[in-house]
Amino acid sequence: MKDAALIGRVISSFANDSEDIYRHLYLYGNSSGCARTVEKLVVGYKTTHPDVTVFSYTGNAFVGRVLDNVMMESRFADTKAVFVSLLSQCSLLVLENIQDIARKAESMQQLYIILDKRLENNLPFIVTGNTVPSAIHGLAPRISAILEGSLLIGLV
Repeated sequence: MKDAALIGRVISSFANDSEDIYRHLYLYGNSSGCARTVEKLVVGYKTTHPDVTVFSYTGNAFVGRVLDNVMMESRFADTKAVFVSLLSQCSLLVLENIQDIARKAESMQQLYIILDKRLENNLPFIVTGNTVPSAIHGLAPRISAILEGSLLIGLV
């Protein structure tokens, strides 16, 4: 019951931009529990912020998009910059299964830039993974540090 009450408070505070909760969340554990909680967080946020732009990616989809941008750079020089700018400035960024980005240098570089800019501008993000960031083998230490500084919520 305590876990459900905590999650309910986080969802409410996150949706209402409450000063008493972090705007940067890292959920870890059971993937279906993470997915359900992310869905509730996004729905709550969109309810209180009807004109928001939410970008949501799985780790694998993010890696695929970064690779597409790298291949397109020869034809469109600003492809990567536009992608980074969109994700850095959107109202809410959701990235699920961060472990799928580990050991992929270009994707981790782009993610670091995006998360760093979001922190600088205090824009909210929700990231999920199968374990705490520091335990994800191959995750860049600077990304792990950003995520470890977020509100970490373990889900069963």
